[in-house]
Amino acid sequence: MKRIFTISLVALIAAGLSAKTTGTQSISSGHYGQNHTPVTQLQPDEYMSNTLIIKVLPEYRSKCTNGQIAIPAVVNFFTMIGADNIKKIYPLKSAPEKATNKFGAPMIDLSLIYEVHYSGALQLETAIGKLYNM
Repeated sequence: MKRIFTISLVALIAAGLSAKTTGTQSISSGHYGQNHTPVTQLQPDEYMSNTLIIKVLPEYRSKCTNGQIAIPAVVNFFTMIGADNIKKIYPLKSAPEKATNKFGAPMIDLSLIYEVHYSGALQLETAIGKLYNM
């Protein structure tokens, strides 16, 4: 199945920064920018529990609105985990008009980044793994 998301979790980004300052061991998943510290090694104030920050791939843009990602597999997953709040983090942003800026650096598309809060008992790392493998 083709990937739907690239996942960037605030919990794991914060964990990576925390790991550098506290000496906590960080794990690399083999993807650029995907180093993270397992949630089990973090303190509760170092991550957002039951919250996923996800970026939908541009080819699925037509299925996305400010409060919904209307992809059947994703809708089923969100139902399974008890997602109770799905929202765009940057609802007023649109896709970049050009792929790169004047210096040749890639432009970042903020328009497809969502925050998803869920109430189910699924552990954060398990939720991340299931979503990442969609």
